[in-house]
Amino acid sequence: MVERKPRRYVRREWWVILAILGVFLTGLPAIFTVPAEHTLFNPETYKQALVEQHAYDRFPILLGEMISQGGDLLLFGSGSRLLEVLQNSSYDDIVRLVFPQVWIQTQTESVIDQFWDYFNFRTAQLRLRVDLQPVKERLNGPGAPQIAASIVQGFPDCKGDEIMNFGLQALGGNIDRLPLCKPPEPLVGAVNLLVEGILRGTSAVIPGELDLSTALRLPAAAGGKPVSSTWNLAFGFYRFYRQVSPWLPWAALLFVILTGALARKTWRGAFYWLGAAFLLPGGAALVITLFLVLWAGQIAPYLVAQLFGADAATFQLLVAVFRSAASQFLSAAGGVALLVTLAGGGLMIVWKWLNSKKENFRIK
Repeated sequence: MVERKPRRYVRREWWVILAILGVFLTGLPAIFTVPAEHTLFNPETYKQALVEQHAYDRFPILLGEMISQGGDLLLFGSGSRLLEVLQNSSYDDIVRLVFPQVWIQTQTESVIDQFWDYFNFRTAQLRLRVDLQPVKERLNGPGAPQIAASIVQGFPDCKGDEIMNFGLQALGGNIDRLPLCKPPEPLVGAVNLLVEGILRGTSAVIPGELDLSTALRLPAAAGGKPVSSTWNLAFGFYRFYRQVSPWLPWAALLFVILTGALARKTWRGAFYWLGAAFLLPGGAALVITLFLVLWAGQIAPYLVAQLFGADAATFQLLVAVFRSAASQFLSAAGGVALLVTLAGGGLMIVWKWLNSKKENFRIK
């Protein structure tokens, strides 16, 4: 004959189930909240990922691709002429002269900080300002002749019609129309002057500051353009989650305490129900983490394409950086989920052991 529970136990267990539901609804997102705050929403994660990807060593190549894709955006008024100069020379060497690695890293990390200042709600509008004043000073300062000479040394030798054209333009005093090639040694100085003039002219039209947010695919609510309803909805959900997420672990803890208090006088007892309260969100979080691990390879390119565009020269680098951040996040979230699941399993084992001891005692 099956032993029936007294009605008072049934009523209490319904309250316990409601408390466990509260643990699940707050605890499941809470398992991801702390790792997300320490990895996904932390600028330092992305700075470190860039270092690990050797981004600053690869910058000359990346900048060369960016210049070739959109010289006028990066080089402004004299962009087409300077682009022609750089294309005839060696990108790597020249970029290292004009953009020192220390400046590159400083500006990149500043852009990352500005990006997350907006997405962490410290600023009301997205601005990704790059300080170009040091670049202007290098292009128009005492080092300009040296940079020009280095560029010219990377030019291919003048051949055939180029040599004749060079001579005609030089004799006519049209230095600005000289072909962009390396002439015989006695005439190299004229090309040096031409390139130096282009560098100084570029410096004059380069602004002291550039806002990269205008070149992103982000809806510029971030920067002033109309915002689509999809973006508005997604960002509104993101904002809501970030506002409530710090409170989720505390809410989950309160529901756990409530579960334990209500479960003390139930048929199965506190250990059983607390074990269930931990197992449900922990197990669900493990399944979600596994799913995200399997799909992370596809999610990262999609997010980068939505934020920056799939045709960006830095697309592959940004995908690698996002994957690195996602890997850290998923490892941490999986660890938290596993601990919560093990805690629930441990409580269930304790309940089973205590229950078996009671049964043995009754038999005796």
